[in-house]
Amino acid sequence: MDSHERRQDPRFTGSVEQTRAKYHDTPNSMCGMAVNGHVPGSP
Repeated sequence: MDSHERRQDPRFTGSVEQTRAKYHDTPNSMCGMAVNGHVPGSP
């Protein structure tokens, strides 16, 4: 299962920042936050 690529989240708007603002803009959400210097989901 680990070798299978995940499908794209249908809520993704093309920008992690826009998606966070629209769907995940809460203090507890980690969406769009940097982890080890990289924002997951960004190119």
